[in-house]
Amino acid sequence: MNKATEIKFTKSFHGELPRPAPQVVQHKELPFDWKDRATYGDLLVRDYLVLLENAYSQHGEVPVALQRQVVGQLQLYFATDQRERAPTVIVNEAMAQRFHEVMRQIMRFVSSAAVASLDHSRVSAEVKHALLSYKNLEARSPVAFDAYDHDQGLVRLSYYIHGSKPGEEFFVDGRATQPAFAKYRACNFFRRILLRQRIVWLPVAAADSLRVHLDGRQVPVA
Repeated sequence: MNKATEIKFTKSFHGELPRPAPQVVQHKELPFDWKDRATYGDLLVRDYLVLLENAYSQHGEVPVALQRQVVGQLQLYFATDQRERAPTVIVNEAMAQRFHEVMRQIMRFVSSAAVASLDHSRVSAEVKHALLSYKNLEARSPVAFDAYDHDQGLVRLSYYIHGSKPGEEFFVDGRATQPAFAKYRACNFFRRILLRQRIVWLPVAAADSLRVHLDGRQVPVA
């Protein structure tokens, strides 16, 4: 199995822009007009893809500030689609196909670092991973300890997966331990599964230590 890259999102970004950057069109309505079919295709091409292509043609690369500005607006698509009663429900199969094709072209010009620079207090890790999914990565996020069930003595661990599922081993106080519950959750956006989230509940009542191995290597648990 190919070794997967670990994707870490930092809280801040310290990149410098060596030259003035082109500006994204500032829409009068942000969030976008989700009921307009053009929002999922033509608008993306006109206001984002063409701008990025032109910047690349002029500079040989897309300025970091422009990448961040673009991805800072495009994340709204995914955050909106996550809502329980999302207005993006109007997207049919043909619209979804166009949307994902254009997003894939756009993300060719946006670095992983630009995605990571998005404010963690405003943009969820799942939305960031959705954006990164267009890069066809073989990667995963760090393992997170995100819940504890006091009644059953269980801890919840989770991480996001791009590509192949890694081999897993869990050790509680040095002993190999099987999860009490485990599943892979599909992360669906605009009629497509873009990545998966692994969720496991481990019995750790009165335990002193917990280790996680993925593909035979110990990984940190945050």
